This record gives sequence, structure tokens and C-alpha cells, in this order.
Amino acid sequence: LSHGSSSVAEMQSRLAEAEAAGLVPHRSAFNALLSRRFGAEEKMTVAALHTDNAGEFLSREFIELLDKDQVSQSTCPPHVHELNGIAERAIRTIFSLVRSNMVASGATPGLWPHLVRHALDVSNRCTGPTVDAAAVPDSAFATSFELLSGEKPKVMGIMPFGCRAFAVKPREAYSKTRFDTRAWVGINLGRSA
Repeated sequence: LSHGSSSVAEMQSRLAEAEAAGLVPHRSAFNALLSRRFGAEEKMTVAALHTDNAGEFLSREFIELLDKDQVSQSTCPPHVHELNGIAERAIRTIFSLVRSNMVASGATPGLWPHLVRHALDVSNRCTGPTVDAAAVPDSAFATSFELLSGEKPKVMGIMPFGCRAFAVKPREAYSKTRFDTRAWVGINLGRSA
């Protein structure tokens, strides 16, 4: 979301647009994935939320949403990022990947949503949370994607951001008798599915 998003209604509207465009899975599909992964008998609910003091987390609409779902909220003291270390480190890792991909591909800053989506895809499919191997031996080396979906991630399809990509033209768009190209040339902006 952009820094201009200040209300929950606006964030929910953008999420609905992204779901409709297929950019993020629909919430019901996500809930089905969770129930398949963790079992339908276990109801997954959020009981507590720890946030920083960003305006979107302190807005009246957001607090009403938490109250409606009976979620307790705690916040970090202002300007003390060390107390929100896991989130700060995750953001640092993602934006480090974004910056390196942007420089390597020669992409403009206007492509940042695609860069972030690509960095998240790579990070979720190649790294996982720190787990005590003695406590949970099966998931000691599992990626975040694998822990959530129960499937090994397919990483061979992750192409470098900004590399040349080809989109095959429909049959009506080229002639068999001329030397027309059969694909449009473009650049890879990340995984489409």
C-alpha cells in the first residue's frame, strides 16, 4: 500500500481490487489453504496484534475493526524500532532485494510494486523462519511457502527481474505466410501466477 493510505476502508478497497485482478489470493482461498494445512478442526484466529505507531494502525477505523474481531493490540513506544525487530528486519531484507533487483535490471522506481512482489516471492520460496531443529525436525529446513502450503516450492520458474520475456501472440495476430514474429518482446516483472 502507498503511504497515502490512511483508512481501513481504503486499504480494504485496494485489497478487494487486488483480489479481483488476481494479484493476491482471495481471502476464502487463503482461509481454505490454512484449513487444509492446519486441519479444519483447528480454527485459526488472531488474538493479539503488535504494531508500531504508524497512523494506519492507530486510526479509529482500524481500532474499531480490531474491537469487532476481539483482537487485542499493543504498540511499540514511538521511535524505538528495536522493539519491533522481526518486522524491521523483514522489511530491510525485502527492500534490500528490491534495490538490488532495481539496479541489476535497470528498472525505474515506478516499478516498485512489481519489484516488491518479486522480492516477496523469492524470499518466501527460498527462505524460512528460524526453527529449533530439535523441537521440530521435519520443518527445520522448510521455506515459508512450504510451511504454509505443505508443498515444496518450485523455484526454477523464478526468472531474474527485468530479463527479456516473450508473450506468445494469439493465432490471429500473425500471418503464416510472412515473417511476422510470433511473440511480443517485453521484460519480466515477476511471476504472473
